[in-house]
This record gives sequence, structure tokens and C-alpha cells, in this order.
Amino acid sequence: IDKYHQGLDWYKQHFEHPERIKVDISPMIYYYPEAVARIRETAPGARFLCILRNPYERAINQLYFFHRQRRGTTAGLDLAMLRSNAEGLEHCLRGSEFHARLEPFLAAFPRERFTVLFYDTLVQDPWRLLRQVYEALGVDPEFRPEESAVRERVNTARMEARSMFLFTVLRRVYLSSYRWKVTGWVMDALERRFDFAFRIYRL
Repeated sequence: IDKYHQGLDWYKQHFEHPERIKVDISPMIYYYPEAVARIRETAPGARFLCILRNPYERAINQLYFFHRQRRGTTAGLDLAMLRSNAEGLEHCLRGSEFHARLEPFLAAFPRERFTVLFYDTLVQDPWRLLRQVYEALGVDPEFRPEESAVRERVNTARMEARSMFLFTVLRRVYLSSYRWKVTGWVMDALERRFDFAFRIYRL
């Protein structure tokens, strides 16, 4: 969503084979109201694969993520501490209101374009979920990639920053820059161009 200003040509260059079905994974897209109109304009024939998770488990996982963003570590954090953060938990639970998130999309696109899948299936039987994805996309459901391609976990979140000192320094620079308009504008530009904040949290 935050790269939309770079244009459709920039987006297309991320797909090596133009003739193949293109799949874009975006867990945050449902949080942006403008996403519906943009997708309808640029990809009116789009299909949607919605992988839903136990709402409470998803909220707790998001709380862990937020905690790491603020402190660079989840050391010493337990479930009781997370539950005691009532305001944060309520915010994350609102993110688990799947119907409210999907409703604008369901109103803009035909229902048959949507396939609802479940995170539990991904964990317990990834081959079954993969077959469901194939069927939804209209490709050969019998195709089986190598086992490693299905079982391997990619883009997993680290629970600790590689360097707590570097994380602390850069995060303070990032947050303090918004105290003044000029430096705030510079930081916004860096954020749009380089995903600066995200890179800090991935240290």
C-alpha cells in the first residue's frame, strides 16, 4: 500500500514471469480503506485468498510483535504480562475482527472471488492447504513441489535484535526526528523510499 505512489510498472517488475498467475501476500492490506478502490482499478479480476487464524492467538502474537518493536527483545515477557496490557490487547483484538476487515472487499468484489483458508490447516497439513490454494487459483491441484519448498519456514520473525545497542540508538534517532517538522519530512521520505522503520525493527 505504501508503495502505491511508485506506480504499476514498478510493481510489475517484481514478477519474473508475466505469463504466470501472480500472487501477492499482504497481511496488512485489510487495514487500508483505500486498498479496495486501488485493487478494483488496477486488478479488477483479482481473487482473494484469506487465511484466518484463531482471533485471540493472532492478537497475542501481534502483541509480541509490538513489544519487540518497542524494546528490541521479548526477553522476560510472558503471557500474563501481555494480558495485563488491556489497551494493547483490545487494539490487537480489533485487528482480529475479520468480518469487519473483509466487509469492504466483499462489497466491492463477487463472493466467488474469495477463498477462506485457515492457519491451523497450514500448520497441521500444509499439503492440504496448498491443494486448496491451487483449486482457488485454477491450477493443477495434483502438482506437488519438493517437500522442502512446502515445509521450509521463510521470513520468520526474530525475537531478539542482533544488536540491542544499535537498535536502541537507531530507534531513538528515528523517533526523535519527528520532534521537528523538517527532520520529520526527511524521515517520512526515507521511510517511503527505504522502509527505514521496518529495517530498524528487523535488525
